[in-house]
Amino acid sequence: MAKIKNLQTGEEMTVNNSVIRNGQLWVFNKTPKLGERWFAKRPMLSQDGTVEGTAPNLALRMTIAEPWVLDTSKPERKQRTPKVRQPEPEQPKETEVPEQPIPQPEPEQPQPTPQPVQPAPAFNVTGLEGGLAQVFAPVFQQVAAQIEENIRAKVATEIADLKRVAEEKARTLRIELPDGTKTKVEGLTMDGFDDMVRDLAAGYAVYMYGPAGTGKSHTAKQLAAALGLPYYELNQVEFAHEVAGYGDASGKYVPTPLYEAVTKGGLLFFDEFDRSAQSATTIVNTLLANRRFTFPVVGNVEAHPNFRVVAAGNTTMTGASNEYVAANVIDASSRDRFVFYKTYYDERIELPVMAGGDKELVDFMQDLRQSIEKSHISLVASMRATKYLHTHDNNKRTALERGLFKGMDAEDIRVLYNNLSSKGLITSWADAMQELC
Repeated sequence: MAKIKNLQTGEEMTVNNSVIRNGQLWVFNKTPKLGERWFAKRPMLSQDGTVEGTAPNLALRMTIAEPWVLDTSKPERKQRTPKVRQPEPEQPKETEVPEQPIPQPEPEQPQPTPQPVQPAPAFNVTGLEGGLAQVFAPVFQQVAAQIEENIRAKVATEIADLKRVAEEKARTLRIELPDGTKTKVEGLTMDGFDDMVRDLAAGYAVYMYGPAGTGKSHTAKQLAAALGLPYYELNQVEFAHEVAGYGDASGKYVPTPLYEAVTKGGLLFFDEFDRSAQSATTIVNTLLANRRFTFPVVGNVEAHPNFRVVAAGNTTMTGASNEYVAANVIDASSRDRFVFYKTYYDERIELPVMAGGDKELVDFMQDLRQSIEKSHISLVASMRATKYLHTHDNNKRTALERGLFKGMDAEDIRVLYNNLSSKGLITSWADAMQELC
């Protein structure tokens, strides 16, 4: 433990976990860099970058700003006063002790009733302060107990409300289709799910847009189940033949998920629609407009009455954004064929499904998303990341590094950390995030 002194004011400060070596100040730490909070309390110190030792026992060399200097003086030792041996006093000579009378037993006295032991006072302060403390101590204890009870009640109410809404979302949805067929879907569903089913049943195409990891693929499968249709899927497409199919060397037609859905009837989910080539999206646009398409080798094919399309992307088909730079501009005619539905990170779905009921983790993720938006830093805090963090919460720092930040610069992580609200700062996940700064 070293001391530094201000030459102008005489102020002294103790630096814990430190040592003076060759006139320089070294601080011990687990990591090769101290956090901003540590330097905020010691503005006269700065790290010069020199690190010695191995983790977790590292020594970091500090630079001391003027007018502060190392206090290398040693406290004066008190001089010991030699003890003077005093002569032993002379013992009195023995004298004859007169005979003492034999004591007679005293009559038994009634024993007093034992009084209950009074508890020791909670305060040892005397005088006026002690008296006031004794008077107000019960009031303080009662107020503290009431505050704690209010916090517990608020948390319990919030969790109960989330569970209630989650149970409402996890309903059994019963639907009657236009042809009279009745079907149902069970489980958690996103907001607007009922309207999507109605629009698809009426023949409209649906486009879901929103951040990555908001459950678009899962919702598409639920929509197919609700409509009682087979489910087909296409991902990001770069070439038209991946959508329309092609003839092989022998002249035989090689079908695609789109062809199967068009000929047999079914729900086609076209994911990453806004990142696909225009030649591919034009085929879907033609099918939605005319309900027919000329496939290679096969020729002209009329769409099945139960052919439905659900597309998904991160943008509104208007081009790239700061977060999704690979998105393409989709022509106005294609946009006109779809009904748009926005998706978002639904806490009522994220809590039970992705976080296993860990509200502290969900609060941290929701707060981090607000920090990302405020900081204008490119990072996707998806619900897939929430699930990874939940399943690896035994080592929070490593889980954040691998499943969320994924090689992000420490400076960007520090900016995000500084923009967390007080709600996020009290979580153990935020503490683990600070270690990565």
